[in-house]
Amino acid sequence: MASIEESKAAEKSCGTSDESKAKAVATSETIEAFGEKKDDSSQSLPPRPPTSGAFHQELTDPFVGYWWKGILACVFMLSSLMAIILTLGLHQNRPLPSWPFTITLNSLVSIMVVILKSSMLAVVAFGLSQTKWTWFETSRSMTDYPTYDKAIDGPVNAVALLWLLRGKQIMASVGLSVIVIAVAMDPFTQQVIQYYESTAPSAVAGNATLPRTSHYNLGGPHIRAGLSTIDHGMLGAILGGFWTPSTVSNAVPVSNCITGNCTFTEPYSSIGMCSSCTDLSNKVNGFCFDSGSVCNYTLPTGTVLGWVGSASGQWMTGNDTWGSAPFIPGVNRPWGQREFIWIASGTALRPNTTTCQQGSCPVSAAGCYMYTCLNTYTANVSNGILNENLVNSVPMPGVDCFTAVRKDCLTPTDWTFLSNPNISLTSSSYPNSDYIPFCNFTEYTPNITAACIYDLGLSSQFSLQYFFTDTGGFNTGLFLSGNLYGEEPARAVGPNDLLYLYDFGNITYSNISSAYTSIANAMSVRMRISMIGQGNASLPTQGQIYFTQTLIRVEWQWLSLAFLLVLLTLLFTGTVMISVYGRKPLGDAFSLALLYTAVTGRGETEDLPYLRPRGFWERLWWRGLGLVGLGKGREQGQQGGKETVEDVQIRMLKTDDGSWRLVRS
Repeated sequence: MASIEESKAAEKSCGTSDESKAKAVATSETIEAFGEKKDDSSQSLPPRPPTSGAFHQELTDPFVGYWWKGILACVFMLSSLMAIILTLGLHQNRPLPSWPFTITLNSLVSIMVVILKSSMLAVVAFGLSQTKWTWFETSRSMTDYPTYDKAIDGPVNAVALLWLLRGKQIMASVGLSVIVIAVAMDPFTQQVIQYYESTAPSAVAGNATLPRTSHYNLGGPHIRAGLSTIDHGMLGAILGGFWTPSTVSNAVPVSNCITGNCTFTEPYSSIGMCSSCTDLSNKVNGFCFDSGSVCNYTLPTGTVLGWVGSASGQWMTGNDTWGSAPFIPGVNRPWGQREFIWIASGTALRPNTTTCQQGSCPVSAAGCYMYTCLNTYTANVSNGILNENLVNSVPMPGVDCFTAVRKDCLTPTDWTFLSNPNISLTSSSYPNSDYIPFCNFTEYTPNITAACIYDLGLSSQFSLQYFFTDTGGFNTGLFLSGNLYGEEPARAVGPNDLLYLYDFGNITYSNISSAYTSIANAMSVRMRISMIGQGNASLPTQGQIYFTQTLIRVEWQWLSLAFLLVLLTLLFTGTVMISVYGRKPLGDAFSLALLYTAVTGRGETEDLPYLRPRGFWERLWWRGLGLVGLGKGREQGQQGGKETVEDVQIRMLKTDDGSWRLVRS
């Protein structure tokens, strides 16, 4: 029995010895792989027989076999950039494209930018997978590995690695900068495409038209020989121009301007009415009597503002006369000539002496009249609003009639006819005028181009004479004639038109001039409108219709960031490829899981010492980096159990057979 028990004890002792030897062998291999005290920096590990496993194959891919994906990503990146440039260039200053499924240019460019950005980051990822192992060619902290491995996940991790490197790996820093700056690519490219509006000739048939006329001969019912009442249309125009001047500018109708944008580039002429006013204040003479309490103020024509200062004194007068100043050159027969004298509100009623002359009197005066004229315009319609510009205006020549021929309109045939002995007119006739008076040759007008003849007919002359002039006592309520009386300006009484013009004593010379201008413009518009469709003499002027279109403007400077990132990516990738040329790239085959094995090409597992995080925040950081559970093969508290990640230094070491091992240095 004793021998049996001794035999069992020996076997047990022998078994224990064998187990200890096995553990010792394992420990020696671990120390050899992660030699805590042995320096392997100056020698390579002994060769080990290679295996044909897939894992080993990944670690020994040839140069092209690894980089073809990166090269393909470069092709996609450059192709996307060229596609963006080509697409934008083809649509520069062109209308918005009309594509199926309502795809817009912005959407298409955004898709290309996504492809560009994704390809760019893929290329950078391939490069960083190589610079990672360059970083571990020297002894580094184990925490560098997950920081490097996650750098391509986004700009936050890229910034973390940039802080880790701090310029120690220039090209890796370039690649990381691409990841960070690429965040701004989307907002930058959104600014590339801008829009602006432009007009272009419309393909719509027809032209826009504006009324014009070279002949006007409308009047009211006949009163007697040489006298007619004014027609209601012209009467409404005169009163409208005086009472509501703001409506005159929009009174000319535009036809067929269907887009609301039209241009009348060719000047066009029409018969019309013009006005002229002169400040006569310096021509007023005053005389006071009854001890200076009452004064009369007169103009050279006899227009008088009387009994100023008395209870029935006048504040304003409008007289149907003219003569205190000459007419402007070319005007031979005016209409509606008036002389006005007034005392503005707040003005002293009497001079300092019993007489005053030539501007020293405390009153104001003006003389105004209208005359038939030939107006030349250009015009355009913008957003439905007509803008008509008067480029030239000349009084209509003639004394006994209002008929004239425009020189630049006449054809060679017209000039041949006019040069016959009965007329004897040539282009040199009336050299200082664009028009030739044609009063004595009215019977010959059918032989001349109708559009060249401008004529104010007798009916119109008679009606205007009746309205503005008290001819034969038939018109007892002349327009803008009479007197305003009263104790003070605010309580003056008299004709309504004068009261409106006087404006409770706030009248000025410019008010009177503006009123006459507005009346003349309203009469011109009425002449043009009332003769629409009245033969060749009233053919409308033709204008070009334009439509507004939205065009694309490419702001190329906003693509500068994309160009910069592409250049940096190519520089980074090219430099990395050159640096590893001639050696088998490791690439991203080393995942974090390989950190737990001694990489010898066999895939043999060798347990690492237990590592633990220090505190809550470091545990949270480890979890984010994938380090949770590292070194679970040993019990906490055993040898090495107090080491932290920062305490462990690792590096890559190449064996004689070309495989790589991760060793502890």
